[in-house]
Amino acid sequence: MKIILLFFLLVWFGNLDAQTKEEYNERAVNHMYAKEYEQAILNFTKVIELNPNDSLAYFDRGMAREYAKDFQGAIEDYTLQLKVDPNMVDCYFLRGILERRLNNIKKAEADFLKTIELEEDNADAHYFLAKIYFAKKKNNRALQHMNQAIIFNPEVGDYYDLRSKIEEKLKMKSEAEEDVLKRNELYKEQK
Repeated sequence: MKIILLFFLLVWFGNLDAQTKEEYNERAVNHMYAKEYEQAILNFTKVIELNPNDSLAYFDRGMAREYAKDFQGAIEDYTLQLKVDPNMVDCYFLRGILERRLNNIKKAEADFLKTIELEEDNADAHYFLAKIYFAKKKNNRALQHMNQAIIFNPEVGDYYDLRSKIEEKLKMKSEAEEDVLKRNELYKEQK
């Protein structure tokens, strides 16, 4: 009899936790839509307290922190999320963006490389790696990544813009001119 009662208590309280997690998550999402990021962060924190293995809660709280301009906090949440789910490509990519923004270039580079390892056709990761290598004057590597970015997404004017600058540094004048023309054509289409 005690075992049956214990079973029902566990089921009952387990369901309350599940509802509570869902309620906190729903509140957090609603706060995100309302751009009330601090409230969203508090509610995602409650979700995490109730289920520390909920990798999406870390990711969502990281997004809320990023929108609230708490970039270091967002990086910490993306890192925690990756401990729970080490294959979530978006976390590596977003953490790389923030690391680059905070001028942690080596960490950003590592995150973009990991993004490409997990998702080779991530054009934006190739683009940001090209920007890093271009700034380091590693123009051949930058060009390789820009070529990949354009292969995977040939409709982004900024890609051709950066590639033209890299080609200029590599004394590839005709290629740079072609990319400027393509960039201008894409920019015109986007207006």
